[in-house]
Amino acid sequence: MDEGDKIYLGGISNDSVLSKAKWTSSDKSVAKVTSGGRVTAVGEGMCAIAWTSGTQSFVFYVYVEE
Repeated sequence: MDEGDKIYLGGISNDSVLSKAKWTSSDKSVAKVTSGGRVTAVGEGMCAIAWTSGTQSFVFYVYVEE
């Protein structure tokens, strides 16, 4: 991704999973993520975007260039 780019990582699932879902960024100076899964590239670097709901979790790695 380039600085300023946006990507949507959210998906379609049943309501009980989505209502418990939480998105987090390991480094908000690289990329930030909304509660709905929209990622915005902020600054150069690499970070992990994690999605967690109950016992399920996924990690997406984001690389941002200037």
